[in-house]
Formats: sequence, structure tokens, C-alpha cells
Amino acid sequence: MRRLTLLAAQHQFTILSKHVPGKLNSIADALSRLQVQKFRRLMPQACPIPCNVPPPEKILWNWSMK
Repeated sequence: MRRLTLLAAQHQFTILSKHVPGKLNSIADALSRLQVQKFRRLMPQACPIPCNVPPPEKILWNWSMK
């Protein structure tokens, strides 16, 4: 979070976040609980093949600090 906050200040953008209860966000809730069958039922158009997501340090930490 420190790095993200620093980048936001340097590049003048604002970060907003809001908690969404699982009852109101059932797709994300199913994924976070590894309920794959429920997720597939709720989101049948999702790609059946998992994709790799780069770790945060590959996304944020590679930016140069000016």
C-alpha cells in the first residue's frame, strides 16, 4: 500500500476503495472461498482455463521512482 500511495501522490491520481459484502458480491465471494462449482454456475461465461496474474511487485515495483 505504501508504494501505491506514493505512486498516487507522484502521478496525482486518487485511490478509492469500498467494502462490498459477500451477499452483494456473490461471484467474488465464491472465488475467494474457492467454491469453483458455485462460481461456474454464477459466471458460466468465465474462461475455463486459469490465467496467470503477475504478482504486485511485477506491476508496481518496476516503475521508476522519480
